[in-house]
Amino acid sequence: MLLVLAAHTALHGAGTPVPLASFFGTPRMAAPKLSPNGAHIAFLVPVGERNGLAVLDTATGQARTLVVTSDESIDNFVWKTDDLILYFADVEGNEAFATQMVRVSDGRITRLFESFGENNYTRQEGAMGGIAHLWPSNPNAIIYRGLREKDSRSMGFYQLDLRTFQRRTVPGISVAEQDRVMGVVFNSQGQIAARMLFEGGSLVLQAPDGRGTFRTIRAFPGDLLLAPSPDSFKLLSDDDSLLYIDFGRHDLGAIVQLSLRDPANEQVLFTATEGELVSFALNQEGTGIARVSWVTDRMHTQWLERADQRIQASVDRLLPGLQNNLIGSSEDRKLFLIQSYSDRQPPFYSLLDLRRSPPLMQPVGSWRPDFPVEAMRPQQPISFKARDGLEIRGFLTLPAGATEPPPMVLLPHGGPFGIFDMWGFDPEVQFLANRGFAVLQVNYRGSGGRGRAFLEAGRYEWGRRMQDDLTDAVQWAISSGHADPARVVIYGASYGGYAALWGAVSTPDLYRAAVNYVGVSDVGILGSRQRAYSRTFDDLFFRRWVARDTAEAAAISPVNFVQRIRIPTLHAYGENDPRVDINHWRKLKSQMDRHGVKYEYLRVGTEGHGFASEKNRIQFYSRLEAFLAKVTN
Repeated sequence: MLLVLAAHTALHGAGTPVPLASFFGTPRMAAPKLSPNGAHIAFLVPVGERNGLAVLDTATGQARTLVVTSDESIDNFVWKTDDLILYFADVEGNEAFATQMVRVSDGRITRLFESFGENNYTRQEGAMGGIAHLWPSNPNAIIYRGLREKDSRSMGFYQLDLRTFQRRTVPGISVAEQDRVMGVVFNSQGQIAARMLFEGGSLVLQAPDGRGTFRTIRAFPGDLLLAPSPDSFKLLSDDDSLLYIDFGRHDLGAIVQLSLRDPANEQVLFTATEGELVSFALNQEGTGIARVSWVTDRMHTQWLERADQRIQASVDRLLPGLQNNLIGSSEDRKLFLIQSYSDRQPPFYSLLDLRRSPPLMQPVGSWRPDFPVEAMRPQQPISFKARDGLEIRGFLTLPAGATEPPPMVLLPHGGPFGIFDMWGFDPEVQFLANRGFAVLQVNYRGSGGRGRAFLEAGRYEWGRRMQDDLTDAVQWAISSGHADPARVVIYGASYGGYAALWGAVSTPDLYRAAVNYVGVSDVGILGSRQRAYSRTFDDLFFRRWVARDTAEAAAISPVNFVQRIRIPTLHAYGENDPRVDINHWRKLKSQMDRHGVKYEYLRVGTEGHGFASEKNRIQFYSRLEAFLAKVTN
């Protein structure tokens, strides 16, 4: 296939420190999605301190802002039809996303579901609604899980008519079963084809038996991190063949197909041979697999249909050295939306038009049009042996012009389980390298990307071997000449913040300072969360992966050992964080004050799990920049 590439924006040269806003300002185009007919690309766009929604006309190239919110920030959206977009927004980082609908043709907005912040229910009751199924075969309705009425207190599954807004109950889930249901697969008629729920100690897959009840067709271990993800189940257009990703019998993951009518009829369609299977997508007809993706140190994609293979190969030839992803197409397969990035290049987007002769690929937008790519540094894959012989992998990014071992920031990722760092653009990494730091990212045991056995190696290893892997990574970097041993800082967010705190209390001689961003300080708080809509998940995750009882949780909680801290620390928390409750900071601050531990902190009342506001985000990174300069000079 011969493609013509239209000109992209010229790039800045290297040489000067890059402003904070270039790294941490709100992207000028984020999460773009092509409409079914290809007439529009919708995308998130900065509007003041919040994300709004814009649309670009693919014929004219003209963009316009479609949704400007008053107090909410849009987090994500989906196309329902050529003229309808459903979008999800929260208030000040609380992650209770209200669902709204906007018409592209006239901008009319309709609110569909409320977030808990706009009714009288508490966070524990989880009174909210969310889309369970877009129901592609029905352009006028969706299926949601939530409350039937604003004043109702019973969760359920409902068909919602988007013209009349009438609701009809989807039969098949009783009120008593609601808290045990982990996922539902719907057929083309909007009825339940299969459901996953907890039964005894197992997670069972059930299908209708034709008599108004359900029969179990598969039983998986009742461990949510090892059982198939409910999101991975996909029903083929025959309304019988169910595909899912299985790690229980396949360490690196496999795509399995089974018949709901004849469960004994099962076959393995694809098995990962390296890294870890991440996802798959069905073809447009819903008759089979179109794409399979897996990860090693970077993402890999295999297209199964020859036309898609040719398009991918042509795009890769035009844009060498980049990760090029086909992230959307029109229903007639004539227009394709392409995402491209590298370790130094933030994402930019192109539209491939096969209606032209020859086909034309032209830019439509980017994360930041004037970003100085040449000033960025390559992200190098690394590996080393942990103290028990387990191979640990990660990435090292070195600053420009270092003639001797530079100061280093150890940057453990959050999660922790199943999450992983991979090759690609990371604004934090590039910001730190631009400021003269080596940056070490470590996929410690328990991370994703390495299969089931590596994931399970992290079970009950908070503050233990997972932390040892980070310690061993620092020792590897020092012995390899990549870091100045007197100027190593540990900095992380969420679980990474926990790791920074635990590093400060358990190996203070290893680090010059520690930075904790929305980090867990009291592990016991994680086990006490009681959100009704996720109580089963929270409880099983905590007891089966983090700590078996309160005594074990206390033994791995940094808040109980703050008297050991003797290095400078910086802390940042959001008041509305629904994941790491603000009580983590309150207890940590109280204990540090009690023991006379000096610290710096930033607490923002209008943020959640990570700062969403550009102003607050840049404030945090400005504090981080000043703190790092002070402790390493």
